[in-house]
Amino acid sequence: MMSLKLNKLWHMGYISSREIDGNIIPQKVQNLVIRDYAQRNNMNLLLSSTEYKMKNSFLMFDSLINKKNQNFVGIIIYSLFMLKDYPNREKIIIELKKNKLRIFCALEEIEIKNDTDILSLKKIFFINLNKK
Repeated sequence: MMSLKLNKLWHMGYISSREIDGNIIPQKVQNLVIRDYAQRNNMNLLLSSTEYKMKNSFLMFDSLINKKNQNFVGIIIYSLFMLKDYPNREKIIIELKKNKLRIFCALEEIEIKNDTDILSLKKIFFINLNKK
């Protein structure tokens, strides 16, 4: 029975301890949203990595997408707005392809899988910036 569990495809959660798009979302709520998304999409979920509170820190996210010595196939982030200030957005797709990873945004229920999705994110961020 244990060997069956080891063969499953796992996904890693990713949450933030900072504001997300101007809102403070408790980590417990972020984890609940990620867990619900994983269950509804029949995904196996590992514990979430939490980003450091320092402004513009993406150390945990970078370590996840670089996937050094880790055994998971995807990352489920709480919200796409966690990537709004990510300085290497254009390079995400290169890292995803290189490391055979997928990124899912639980709150918005979207997947980031190619350059078109990154372009869509830019548009969403631009619209969001101009509505405030």
